[in-house]
Parts: sequence; structure tokens; C-alpha cells
Amino acid sequence: MKKSLIIILSLLFLWGCSNKGKDKTMNRIEYSGNRLAINLDFADGTGFEWTIVYSTDNLEKTNQSSRVDREDPASTGGRGNTHVEFVLAGGDEAVIVLKYARPWEREGDFQTFFIRAENGIIKDIQEKEDGLYSDFTSEYEFRGDDYLSLFILKTWEFKLGDDEDKVVYYLKPAQQEEGWVSVTHTEVEMKGRELLFGNTEFLVGEGCIYRKDGILCETVNSAWTDEYLTELLEMLDMVSYE
Repeated sequence: MKKSLIIILSLLFLWGCSNKGKDKTMNRIEYSGNRLAINLDFADGTGFEWTIVYSTDNLEKTNQSSRVDREDPASTGGRGNTHVEFVLAGGDEAVIVLKYARPWEREGDFQTFFIRAENGIIKDIQEKEDGLYSDFTSEYEFRGDDYLSLFILKTWEFKLGDDEDKVVYYLKPAQQEEGWVSVTHTEVEMKGRELLFGNTEFLVGEGCIYRKDGILCETVNSAWTDEYLTELLEMLDMVSYE
């Protein structure tokens, strides 16, 4: 992958809307002004549900709810619907990624929504099933009050650190025999030269890459960083922390 995430997203806008008509994805998108709502069907009683795994920083979720329609109220199963509302808080582009899976499953089906706006007003929303994110595995981990989720390229390897109170991921390209980089969250502000990747600001210092909202990637033990920098930045751009 030699192009940045924002270039790929721009190309995907040109592909148009993709809806393959699967039972779980009877989607309806509504938008007005800077507000949008997404409705996604799911099969009740199976354990599968929709969860938001990624959204750009200029989107604020204002509501999420689910309901189930049953012919017999005493029965189990039926068609369910997840309703999610967002407000666009600036910018001309935004992205939302939802995953359809059972809560304990790492893999799942992704539904990606690409929002285009002008002067703060939403003009178009395109959706794509799997698409860009089919090259990634969705990973998440809780340690104490620490939560970290990220998309990891399937051509990379990962492992979790041993700290019981802090989530630390270790990553490296599968082709590299050694040189793991660590990814975690820090409250310590870092220094370095500024690097803009898509719409995300990073600082690149000696042996580290720092996303300005506190995501830290330490690369001091990795001789391959320059060769795989674009792929690493793509993954760091999609890290979520709570």
C-alpha cells in the first residue's frame, strides 16, 4: 500500500453505492444538514449485532438504539434493526465503519459509510460492504479501565503485552523476523517533526511515532520502519482509545 488512506477513500467515493442485498444489510441512510442516521438490520436471537469500530474525529454519535419485530411476542428470533445517529462537526469528508459479528468474535462483516459534505452540509453518503477494510483484522482489548482497538493488516503479525492495567499491542510485518513496534496510549506529550497523513497529524521523533491525541508507537527496535511507514501510519490512523 503506497497511497495514504485519504487517497484511497477519495477513489472509493467514485465507485458508487454498493449493496449486495444480504439479509443482514437492508440499509437505509437518512441525512439532513449536518445530521445523519443509519439503519442496519440484524437477525435477532443469533447473537450477531452491529458495533461501531471506527469513525473519524469529526463525527459525534448522538444516539444508538435497537429494536426487534416479532409476529409472536412470546417467541424468540425475528428481524432486528440498529439505528445510529451522528452529527458532522466540520470537514468535507468523514468515515464510519460498523462490524456485524457476535461480541466475542474478532472477525466479522464490515459496512463502511463515506460521507461527503460542503460547508458543513452533508451532500452525499456512499456505502461499501467490506471494501477497504477487508485487508484488515479488527482487534480490541480491555485491561482495567484501558481500552484500545485497531485494524491490523492481514500481512502483519501482532501480540499483546503482559501489562494487566494497560493495553499494549506489538506489531511487525510477517515478512520481518524481528523488530516489533509497540502501540499504546500515553498521557505524556511527545516531540518530533510534524507529519500529516490524510487528515491526521503525527509527530515523528527518535524511535517513535506519536499521534497528537495520545497514541504512541515506539519503533526504536525496528530497522524496517521506513520501508513499511505507510502501512504503519494507516493502522495508527485507525486506532481508537477509551
